Amino acid sequence: MGPRRRLERAAAHLQAAQPQPQPQPAGSDSELSLAQSLMRSSMMGPGAGAALPTRRSPVFGTHGMVSSSQPLATDIGLRVLKAGGNAVDAAIATAAALAVATPAMTGLGGDMFMLFWDAEAKTVRSLNGSGRCASALTAERVRADLGLAPEAAAFPLDQRRHVHAITTPGAAAGWADAVEAWGSGMPLADVLAPAAALAEEGFPVSPMSALMWAEDTPTLTRWAVGGRASELLIADAEAEGGLRAPAAGEVFRNPNLARVLKELGAGGKAAFYTGKSTLPLLHGSAGSR
Repeated sequence: MGPRRRLERAAAHLQAAQPQPQPQPAGSDSELSLAQSLMRSSMMGPGAGAALPTRRSPVFGTHGMVSSSQPLATDIGLRVLKAGGNAVDAAIATAAALAVATPAMTGLGGDMFMLFWDAEAKTVRSLNGSGRCASALTAERVRADLGLAPEAAAFPLDQRRHVHAITTPGAAAGWADAVEAWGSGMPLADVLAPAAALAEEGFPVSPMSALMWAEDTPTLTRWAVGGRASELLIADAEAEGGLRAPAAGEVFRNPNLARVLKELGAGGKAAFYTGKSTLPLLHGSAGSR
């Protein structure tokens, strides 16, 4: 299930949990229309083509801006900007915080892509942080292991969790390369430090993240290697299998992710791909056949 569909499902759950609107007294429709008209008029800025039917004012800024789906991650991006970092530093810091606070949506196990506007050169630069498949993997091996026809050209969706569908995570290298190439000079360790602290000290889980986390619990308990599901779940004797997803508002800590972020910051991408962090990746892949 794609991220957009998962967000739509989570939003539907949240909407269903909200109290239903009460019947309005006679005459309220006209009053509401007047209020909406006034609100829309006040929202129209210079050159606006049409008013937006929303109660939220647009956000303007003069020194910088950070936007993400998680307020805690957005705050971390702003803190990096205020500490002297540039847009690239703030973007990586925000992405790392999202990996901590919204693990069902993004993380170090995936990839990253970036478009960077070089103000001095007046040009857009790009970074492709997508991981590669196993170097010895061939199309013939995939077809044989999955029992596909010799002419098959697509990977079956029902086999998306097969080891052959796994690529080398590109996010860690992409973060390090972006900060090195286009950052302000702020060390990678400083860029990742706020996200590491968030993982180590804990954070209150948002309602939408809690819903997606609960949805992924069967997958975590089924595929986690060596009992590592407990690293992303809460021990609960009353829950099925003794583990459950954190509830909305519950503080969740992830000390192992904090350690990995610190190692990546201190040792760069080599520390991630050849250090202690690599062993669980290799063991997990070996057990996912």
